[in-house]
Amino acid sequence: FCPISAGPFFTFPSKKKRQAVILLALPAPASSMRMENANSVQFRRLGDQEGAIQQSHHHPADDHMNDCKRYFKVVAPLIFVFVAVMLAISLVTLLFIKNDKGKDSDSSSGELPKILHQFSSVDFTNYCGNGYTVENNVITGLKAYKNKLYVTVPRWKRGVPSTLNVVAQTGGNESKLEPFPSCGWQAIGDPSALQYVQSMEIDPRGWMWIIDVGRLYIATPTPDNSSPPKIIIYDLNANQTVKSYAFPNEVAPYNSSFLNDIVVDVDRNWAYISDANGPGGIIAYDFTRNLSRRFSGVSTRINPSLAFIIDSVNYGTQNFTTPSDGIALTPDGNELYYCALHSLDLFVVPTSALMNFSLTWQQISQEVVKVIEKDSPSDGLAMTSNGDLIYGGLTTSAVYRINRISSMQPPVSAEAYSNSVTMQWVDTFAFDDEEGSILWTTNQLFRYFTTPTNFVSSANNNYRIPMRIFSWKTGDRSYMFGK
Repeated sequence: FCPISAGPFFTFPSKKKRQAVILLALPAPASSMRMENANSVQFRRLGDQEGAIQQSHHHPADDHMNDCKRYFKVVAPLIFVFVAVMLAISLVTLLFIKNDKGKDSDSSSGELPKILHQFSSVDFTNYCGNGYTVENNVITGLKAYKNKLYVTVPRWKRGVPSTLNVVAQTGGNESKLEPFPSCGWQAIGDPSALQYVQSMEIDPRGWMWIIDVGRLYIATPTPDNSSPPKIIIYDLNANQTVKSYAFPNEVAPYNSSFLNDIVVDVDRNWAYISDANGPGGIIAYDFTRNLSRRFSGVSTRINPSLAFIIDSVNYGTQNFTTPSDGIALTPDGNELYYCALHSLDLFVVPTSALMNFSLTWQQISQEVVKVIEKDSPSDGLAMTSNGDLIYGGLTTSAVYRINRISSMQPPVSAEAYSNSVTMQWVDTFAFDDEEGSILWTTNQLFRYFTTPTNFVSSANNNYRIPMRIFSWKTGDRSYMFGK
């Protein structure tokens, strides 16, 4: 049979749906479109003696088949050329999709996130007399104050010259890190100096609340537990230490704790810190009384059945078994939100329960409420001045927002922005309160821990710039400016 008449049609792909559609049909010869009547096939009876029915020697269908032969002899080459062109366009289209730079998403200001700095590897303006192994250095923590960006480089492994730094632009697109406050603060093995800073917070007074893990090289078989975990409050305006406090072993165990992230209640002078090791935990620190306590429970633990699929690679359930990690405080300081990295569950606990040192862990657990199941496991959390919760999707390369999370309305998580190329492993959030911008770091930690030799190697087929600092002008300010 000759093909049914139709026309060719091609659609370019939707960036949102990531699919291309090709509908292709071929025109038929005109004779195939004629309606054959009942007499187009003629019959004649050959007498009653045999009662046989015989088809006519001249058959109109023969004309139809001759049309088809002429049609294919002339048109078939054109059809093959057309199909080849369509296949070539399809291939180019699929390559376009594969190399797409990510999808855009709406913002209230109409602007999209921009990259402030990017790092193919971490380098420093001064190695401070410490060793330097390029692939062991990765940027995690981030905070902004008075046009300066402060970042942390964990001493998970040896060869990290400076763990707390200021981002310094050294010309062109190259960004380097300058040790902060000085090289003297980076002395490895000196308990009074900074040993390993995972994160920090800067309050409106210009006080930087620095959490020092104390423990070194915890991502190696031979960690150094000789320095106790501590918190240092440093005045950025006066360039001097306000207070330093070493946590007791029962609050932050010297051989196992991992002080990960921190939020500050400025009005009450309390800080809350996540412990991201073992069963997890939340540490509450009273600046005024210089006292601390710990809470740990089911809500701080991991979900052992959760598998991580990132960049189309299944990393299973055993690679990122981090408990309580992200932490966020409401603007009024009354509620603390937290989640394990290896879980989708988001929890909230009244800070009044944590501040009451007479309550047991079990009693505090009775005050904990599960808020929502997130769209993706996440690392850091952030709270805006109007009570919106921000988190990053580790398996979706996205940033999400939950509006007015502490209101009476059911919380709804909505994707705000994503980019599968530039936003792999959204780590820590910060605010530029002067600009009204949300900041965050991305750092591909899944490659840092699973394929360390390829983390900063251009020989890796999947190589992309592993570390970036983003800024998104949304009009948001930090929770510390809310009421």
